[in-house]
Amino acid sequence: MADAITIRSNGFAEMASTKAEWHHSHTNHAIMTADATREEWIAAAGMDWRIQRSKVRYATQAGQGFDGFAEMPEMHVLMRSDTKAPLGLVSDKFKVVQPAQVFDWMHDLTESAGFKMETAGTLFGGKKFWSLASIGDDCEIVPGDKVGGYLLLSTATDGSMATTGQFTTVRVVCNNTLTMALGNKHETRAKISHRSTFNPDTMKAKLGMAHEQFAHFKHAALKLANKAVSRSDAAELALRLLAPKSLGDISHATESDILKVTESRGYGSIMALFEGQGKGALLDGVNGTAWGFLNAVTEYADHHARTTSAEHRMQSAWFGAGAELKEKAVDLLTA
Repeated sequence: MADAITIRSNGFAEMASTKAEWHHSHTNHAIMTADATREEWIAAAGMDWRIQRSKVRYATQAGQGFDGFAEMPEMHVLMRSDTKAPLGLVSDKFKVVQPAQVFDWMHDLTESAGFKMETAGTLFGGKKFWSLASIGDDCEIVPGDKVGGYLLLSTATDGSMATTGQFTTVRVVCNNTLTMALGNKHETRAKISHRSTFNPDTMKAKLGMAHEQFAHFKHAALKLANKAVSRSDAAELALRLLAPKSLGDISHATESDILKVTESRGYGSIMALFEGQGKGALLDGVNGTAWGFLNAVTEYADHHARTTSAEHRMQSAWFGAGAELKEKAVDLLTA
């Protein structure tokens, strides 16, 4: 399928949101009201099916019927209960987390902590699913630059990621997303391996401290807004950020190696966003600061990096290469 957000054969998008226009997707989706029930949310988000599993069997001889099949007892194929479409090949020790479990956990936490459900849905035919809730906190890092706090819960049926709960923020002026850790990942992210049984209390113990973590984020962001970054500083940061791992320490890189980075589309985009083309880039406290450079990177990853669709960009920004790029930028700026 072209888009990351799952689209059923009847055109139904497996996504629901309280917002008519959701910043990472152009897909038509269900719009939820404040009084929507749990059941209405699960159905609207396309999370009303279950994950089933079956042992893996393979043909040992052509044309022998079922007698010509052997079994791999240590491997299982996961499938959707509604369409029987395959979701992933996993070991027999893989612990399944059902789509409705992800929503139920977030729904329970939002009710107990006073958060508000905002978005939920599935990606890649149901191989990944997520739910997102606003924690109700927001702040201005500098005048005119408002940031809101969110809690994201996600998992994958294909073994590509653990069940993960994490804090994230959304910068209102451009809808950039950024993990709230700002270099302190262990305090803002909780993971449960698919070799362990999903226990929501394990995550609640760490993620129920959302308001305290948002205060930590605000403090760290203000420090970045007060840290000057010149154009030459930004150029070096962008070079270190985008240099391939194979180069190691860029101080030993050749002129040819450096040119490959500085002439790349990503480098040019980040520098242009930092120098004024980014949304909110010219605000006092953003222009010429570490906060401005970080937002140039997040805007590039969330809105400008090349992907096959806006929905694939969302997948990258939250879970893939875009998320890794933003975390590396945080590490560089807070080292």
